[in-house]
Amino acid sequence: MATFVGVLRMRSKYEVFCVHGRYVGIGFGHLSSAAAVLEVESVRNVELTPRPDTPPIKTADTAQLCTPPDPAILCAKADSLLRAASIGCIDRVREFLAKTGIDSKNGSESLALRVAVKTGDDPMVKVLLNAGAPVNPVDPTRSPLAEAASARQIGAMKLLLAAGAKVDSVDHDGATLLGQGTVDPRVAEVLLEAGAQVDAADANGETALMKASASGFEKIMKVLIEHHADLNLKDKQGRTALMHAAASPYSLAVALLLENGADPNARDNRGKTALDLAEESNNMEAFVELSLVTKRSGAR
Repeated sequence: MATFVGVLRMRSKYEVFCVHGRYVGIGFGHLSSAAAVLEVESVRNVELTPRPDTPPIKTADTAQLCTPPDPAILCAKADSLLRAASIGCIDRVREFLAKTGIDSKNGSESLALRVAVKTGDDPMVKVLLNAGAPVNPVDPTRSPLAEAASARQIGAMKLLLAAGAKVDSVDHDGATLLGQGTVDPRVAEVLLEAGAQVDAADANGETALMKASASGFEKIMKVLIEHHADLNLKDKQGRTALMHAAASPYSLAVALLLENGADPNARDNRGKTALDLAEESNNMEAFVELSLVTKRSGAR
Protein backbone atom coordinates (compact mmCIF):
# COMPACT_ATOMS: atom_id res chain seq x y z
CA MET A 1 0.00 0.00 0.00
CA ALA A 2 1.36 3.43 -0.95
CA THR A 3 1.33 6.32 1.50
CA PHE A 4 1.11 9.85 0.12
CA VAL A 5 3.06 12.51 1.98
CA GLY A 6 2.60 16.24 1.43
CA VAL A 7 1.04 19.46 2.63
CA LEU A 8 -2.61 19.48 3.66
CA ARG A 9 -4.20 22.80 2.79
CA MET A 10 -7.54 23.76 4.36
CA ARG A 11 -10.03 26.22 2.97
CA SER A 12 -10.23 29.41 5.00
CA LYS A 13 -13.94 29.51 4.25
CA TYR A 14 -16.11 26.45 3.64
CA GLU A 15 -19.72 26.82 2.52
CA VAL A 16 -22.37 24.10 2.57
CA PHE A 17 -25.75 24.21 0.85
CA CYS A 18 -28.79 22.00 1.03
CA VAL A 19 -29.50 20.62 -2.45
CA HIS A 20 -32.22 18.01 -3.07
CA GLY A 21 -32.21 17.03 0.60
CA ARG A 22 -28.43 16.54 0.95
CA TYR A 23 -25.62 18.82 1.98
CA VAL A 24 -23.32 19.93 -0.83
CA GLY A 25 -20.08 21.71 -0.06
CA ILE A 26 -17.88 24.02 -2.10
CA GLY A 27 -14.32 22.78 -1.90
CA PHE A 28 -11.21 22.05 -3.93
CA GLY A 29 -10.74 20.99 -7.53
CA HIS A 30 -12.66 17.98 -8.84
CA LEU A 31 -13.52 17.04 -5.24
CA SER A 32 -16.07 19.82 -5.02
CA SER A 33 -17.10 18.98 -1.45
CA ALA A 34 -13.58 18.62 -0.06
CA ALA A 35 -12.71 20.99 2.76
CA ALA A 36 -9.00 20.34 2.19
CA VAL A 37 -6.59 19.22 -0.50
CA LEU A 38 -3.35 17.26 -0.13
CA GLU A 39 -0.50 18.58 -2.26
CA VAL A 40 1.54 15.40 -2.68
CA GLU A 41 5.30 15.79 -2.28
CA SER A 42 6.32 12.13 -2.18
CA VAL A 43 4.93 8.59 -2.25
CA ARG A 44 6.32 6.05 0.19
CA ASN A 45 5.92 2.29 0.17
CA VAL A 46 4.79 2.03 3.78
CA GLU A 47 1.50 1.13 5.36
CA LEU A 48 0.14 3.24 8.21
CA THR A 49 -2.22 1.87 10.83
CA PRO A 50 -5.08 4.16 11.92
CA ARG A 51 -5.12 5.17 15.56
CA PRO A 52 -7.56 3.09 17.62
CA ASP A 53 -9.52 6.20 18.60
CA THR A 54 -10.04 7.29 14.96
CA PRO A 55 -13.80 7.75 14.38
CA PRO A 56 -15.38 5.80 11.50
CA ILE A 57 -15.74 7.67 8.19
CA LYS A 58 -19.31 8.38 7.24
CA THR A 59 -20.35 7.12 3.80
CA ALA A 60 -23.05 8.46 1.52
CA ASP A 61 -25.47 5.98 3.10
CA THR A 62 -25.05 7.62 6.48
CA ALA A 63 -24.88 11.20 5.21
CA GLN A 64 -26.94 13.65 7.20
CA LEU A 65 -30.05 14.78 5.35
CA CYS A 66 -31.22 18.36 5.26
CA THR A 67 -34.36 20.32 4.50
CA PRO A 68 -34.05 22.70 1.52
CA PRO A 69 -35.01 26.31 2.27
CA ASP A 70 -38.51 27.45 1.36
CA PRO A 71 -38.35 29.11 -2.11
CA ALA A 72 -40.96 31.66 -1.08
CA ILE A 73 -38.81 32.77 1.85
CA LEU A 74 -35.71 32.97 -0.34
CA CYS A 75 -37.55 35.07 -2.91
CA ALA A 76 -38.91 37.40 -0.25
CA LYS A 77 -35.36 37.99 1.00
CA ALA A 78 -33.94 38.71 -2.47
CA ASP A 79 -32.69 42.29 -2.27
CA SER A 80 -31.72 42.90 -5.89
CA LEU A 81 -32.69 42.02 -9.44
CA LEU A 82 -29.54 39.92 -9.80
CA ARG A 83 -30.21 37.97 -6.62
CA ALA A 84 -33.83 37.35 -7.58
CA ALA A 85 -32.82 36.15 -11.04
CA SER A 86 -30.07 33.91 -9.68
CA ILE A 87 -32.50 31.96 -7.48
CA GLY A 88 -35.29 31.82 -10.06
CA CYS A 89 -37.77 34.21 -8.44
CA ILE A 90 -39.57 35.40 -11.55
CA ASP A 91 -42.32 37.32 -9.72
CA ARG A 92 -39.72 39.08 -7.58
CA VAL A 93 -37.78 39.89 -10.76
CA ARG A 94 -40.90 41.50 -12.23
CA GLU A 95 -41.21 43.62 -9.07
CA PHE A 96 -37.62 44.89 -9.39
CA LEU A 97 -38.09 45.56 -13.11
CA ALA A 98 -41.22 47.60 -12.39
CA LYS A 99 -39.37 49.67 -9.76
CA THR A 100 -35.85 50.13 -11.20
CA GLY A 101 -35.85 48.62 -14.69
CA ILE A 102 -33.21 46.37 -16.18
CA ASP A 103 -29.67 46.30 -14.73
CA SER A 104 -28.00 47.78 -17.79
CA LYS A 105 -26.75 51.29 -18.44
CA ASN A 106 -25.94 52.60 -21.92
CA GLY A 107 -26.05 49.13 -23.44
CA SER A 108 -23.85 47.46 -20.84
CA GLU A 109 -24.25 43.80 -19.94
CA SER A 110 -27.18 42.70 -17.80
CA LEU A 111 -25.81 40.44 -15.08
CA ALA A 112 -29.34 39.23 -14.36
CA LEU A 113 -29.64 38.04 -17.97
CA ARG A 114 -26.23 36.38 -17.78
CA VAL A 115 -27.18 34.29 -14.74
CA ALA A 116 -30.58 33.38 -16.21
CA VAL A 117 -28.90 32.25 -19.45
CA LYS A 118 -26.21 30.29 -17.64
CA THR A 119 -28.73 28.40 -15.49
CA GLY A 120 -31.06 27.74 -18.42
CA ASP A 121 -34.01 29.58 -16.89
CA ASP A 122 -35.80 30.22 -20.19
CA PRO A 123 -38.90 31.94 -18.73
CA MET A 124 -36.58 34.30 -16.85
CA VAL A 125 -34.58 34.96 -20.02
CA LYS A 126 -37.79 35.92 -21.82
CA VAL A 127 -38.84 38.34 -19.06
CA LEU A 128 -35.43 40.03 -18.97
CA LEU A 129 -35.19 40.33 -22.76
CA ASN A 130 -38.70 41.83 -22.89
CA ALA A 131 -37.61 44.29 -20.21
CA GLY A 132 -34.77 45.53 -22.41
CA ALA A 133 -31.75 43.45 -21.40
CA PRO A 134 -29.21 43.97 -24.25
CA VAL A 135 -28.84 40.85 -26.36
CA ASN A 136 -25.58 42.24 -27.83
CA PRO A 137 -24.19 44.27 -24.90
CA VAL A 138 -21.29 46.70 -25.15
CA ASP A 139 -17.93 45.21 -24.05
CA PRO A 140 -19.29 42.19 -22.15
CA THR A 141 -17.07 39.70 -20.32
CA ARG A 142 -18.78 37.16 -22.57
CA SER A 143 -21.81 37.73 -24.76
CA PRO A 144 -25.12 36.23 -23.59
CA LEU A 145 -25.09 33.92 -26.62
CA ALA A 146 -21.54 32.77 -25.83
CA GLU A 147 -22.59 32.17 -22.23
CA ALA A 148 -25.55 30.07 -23.36
CA ALA A 149 -23.41 28.10 -25.81
CA SER A 150 -20.73 27.44 -23.20
CA ALA A 151 -23.36 26.17 -20.74
CA ARG A 152 -25.07 24.18 -23.54
CA GLN A 153 -28.36 25.91 -22.83
CA ILE A 154 -30.05 25.28 -26.16
CA GLY A 155 -33.37 26.94 -25.23
CA ALA A 156 -31.63 30.13 -24.10
CA MET A 157 -29.54 30.15 -27.29
CA LYS A 158 -32.67 30.05 -29.44
CA LEU A 159 -34.31 32.83 -27.43
CA LEU A 160 -31.24 35.05 -27.75
CA LEU A 161 -30.91 34.42 -31.48
CA ALA A 162 -34.59 35.16 -32.00
CA ALA A 163 -34.05 38.44 -30.15
CA GLY A 164 -31.22 39.42 -32.49
CA ALA A 165 -28.04 38.00 -30.98
CA LYS A 166 -25.12 38.23 -33.44
CA VAL A 167 -24.26 34.66 -34.38
CA ASP A 168 -20.89 35.53 -35.95
CA SER A 169 -19.48 38.09 -33.52
CA VAL A 170 -15.80 37.40 -32.81
CA ASP A 171 -13.67 37.11 -29.68
CA HIS A 172 -10.22 38.64 -29.05
CA ASP A 173 -8.65 35.89 -31.21
CA GLY A 174 -10.91 36.71 -34.13
CA ALA A 175 -12.88 33.48 -33.73
CA THR A 176 -16.63 33.32 -34.14
CA LEU A 177 -18.67 31.42 -31.59
CA LEU A 178 -18.74 28.37 -33.88
CA GLY A 179 -15.03 28.74 -34.55
CA GLN A 180 -14.14 28.83 -30.87
CA GLY A 181 -14.52 25.06 -30.83
CA THR A 182 -17.78 23.88 -29.28
CA VAL A 183 -17.89 20.27 -28.06
CA ASP A 184 -21.66 19.88 -28.31
CA PRO A 185 -23.13 19.09 -31.76
CA ARG A 186 -26.47 20.55 -30.67
CA VAL A 187 -24.79 23.92 -30.11
CA ALA A 188 -23.15 23.74 -33.52
CA GLU A 189 -26.49 22.87 -35.15
CA VAL A 190 -28.26 25.84 -33.56
CA LEU A 191 -25.51 28.25 -34.62
CA LEU A 192 -25.40 26.94 -38.17
CA GLU A 193 -29.17 26.99 -38.54
CA ALA A 194 -29.05 30.62 -37.39
CA GLY A 195 -26.66 31.45 -40.23
CA ALA A 196 -23.20 31.00 -38.71
CA GLN A 197 -20.46 30.88 -41.35
CA VAL A 198 -19.26 27.29 -41.36
CA ASP A 199 -15.79 28.18 -42.71
CA ALA A 200 -15.14 31.32 -40.65
CA ALA A 201 -11.46 31.42 -39.63
CA ASP A 202 -9.78 32.93 -36.58
CA ALA A 203 -6.61 35.04 -36.50
CA ASN A 204 -4.53 31.90 -37.15
CA GLY A 205 -6.66 30.93 -40.12
CA GLU A 206 -8.15 27.96 -38.27
CA THR A 207 -11.77 26.97 -38.89
CA ALA A 208 -14.20 25.08 -36.69
CA LEU A 209 -13.55 21.92 -38.71
CA MET A 210 -9.80 22.18 -38.17
CA LYS A 211 -10.27 22.56 -34.41
CA ALA A 212 -12.77 19.71 -34.20
CA SER A 213 -10.45 17.51 -36.28
CA ALA A 214 -7.48 18.26 -34.04
CA SER A 215 -9.53 17.30 -30.97
CA GLY A 216 -11.18 14.21 -32.43
CA PHE A 217 -14.71 15.58 -32.02
CA GLU A 218 -16.29 13.39 -34.69
CA LYS A 219 -19.89 14.37 -33.98
CA ILE A 220 -19.02 18.04 -34.42
CA MET A 221 -17.07 17.20 -37.57
CA LYS A 222 -20.07 15.39 -39.05
CA VAL A 223 -22.33 18.39 -38.37
CA LEU A 224 -19.85 20.76 -40.02
CA ILE A 225 -19.37 18.47 -43.02
CA GLU A 226 -23.16 18.12 -43.41
CA HIS A 227 -23.27 21.94 -43.59
CA HIS A 228 -20.70 21.89 -46.42
CA ALA A 229 -17.55 22.85 -44.54
CA ASP A 230 -14.58 23.11 -46.91
CA LEU A 231 -12.35 20.15 -46.02
CA ASN A 232 -9.32 21.48 -47.88
CA LEU A 233 -9.05 25.04 -46.60
CA LYS A 234 -5.63 25.88 -45.15
CA ASP A 235 -4.69 27.87 -42.06
CA LYS A 236 -1.75 30.28 -41.88
CA GLN A 237 0.65 27.34 -41.50
CA GLY A 238 -0.78 25.83 -44.66
CA ARG A 239 -2.46 23.02 -42.75
CA THR A 240 -5.79 21.48 -43.67
CA ALA A 241 -8.27 19.81 -41.33
CA LEU A 242 -6.79 16.45 -42.36
CA MET A 243 -3.33 17.62 -41.33
CA HIS A 244 -4.64 18.78 -37.97
CA ALA A 245 -6.23 15.37 -37.46
CA ALA A 246 -3.08 13.52 -38.58
CA ALA A 247 -0.94 15.51 -36.13
CA SER A 248 -3.28 14.53 -33.27
CA PRO A 249 -3.84 11.16 -31.54
CA TYR A 250 -7.26 10.71 -33.19
CA SER A 251 -7.18 8.31 -36.14
CA LEU A 252 -10.96 8.14 -36.59
CA ALA A 253 -11.00 11.85 -37.42
CA VAL A 254 -8.56 11.11 -40.26
CA ALA A 255 -10.80 8.34 -41.62
CA LEU A 256 -13.88 10.57 -41.49
CA LEU A 257 -12.17 13.35 -43.44
CA LEU A 258 -10.83 10.95 -46.06
CA GLU A 259 -14.25 9.39 -46.52
CA ASN A 260 -15.65 12.82 -47.29
CA GLY A 261 -13.05 13.87 -49.83
CA ALA A 262 -10.18 15.48 -47.93
CA ASP A 263 -7.03 15.77 -50.05
CA PRO A 264 -4.28 13.53 -48.59
CA ASN A 265 -1.64 15.00 -50.92
CA ALA A 266 -1.91 18.65 -49.86
CA ARG A 267 1.26 20.12 -48.34
CA ASP A 268 1.70 22.71 -45.61
CA ASN A 269 4.14 25.63 -45.57
CA ARG A 270 6.98 23.26 -44.64
CA GLY A 271 6.16 20.94 -47.51
CA LYS A 272 4.71 18.31 -45.17
CA THR A 273 1.71 16.14 -46.05
CA ALA A 274 -0.80 14.66 -43.61
CA LEU A 275 1.14 11.40 -43.84
CA ASP A 276 4.33 13.17 -42.75
CA LEU A 277 2.54 14.75 -39.81
CA ALA A 278 1.01 11.44 -38.75
CA GLU A 279 4.50 9.91 -38.73
CA GLU A 280 5.94 12.84 -36.75
CA SER A 281 3.19 12.60 -34.13
CA ASN A 282 3.38 8.79 -33.93
CA ASN A 283 -0.29 8.49 -34.92
CA MET A 284 0.28 5.03 -36.34
CA GLU A 285 -3.32 4.15 -37.23
CA ALA A 286 -3.62 7.39 -39.18
CA PHE A 287 -0.20 6.74 -40.74
CA VAL A 288 -1.37 3.35 -42.06
CA GLU A 289 -4.64 4.81 -43.34
CA LEU A 290 -2.89 7.69 -45.08
CA SER A 291 -0.18 5.40 -46.50
CA LEU A 292 -2.83 3.32 -48.26
CA VAL A 293 -4.60 6.36 -49.67
CA THR A 294 -1.37 8.01 -50.77
CA LYS A 295 -0.21 4.75 -52.42
CA ARG A 296 -3.48 4.42 -54.32
CA SER A 297 -3.25 7.99 -55.59
CA GLY A 298 0.32 7.47 -56.75
CA ALA A 299 1.73 10.29 -54.62
CA ARG A 300 4.96 10.14 -52.66
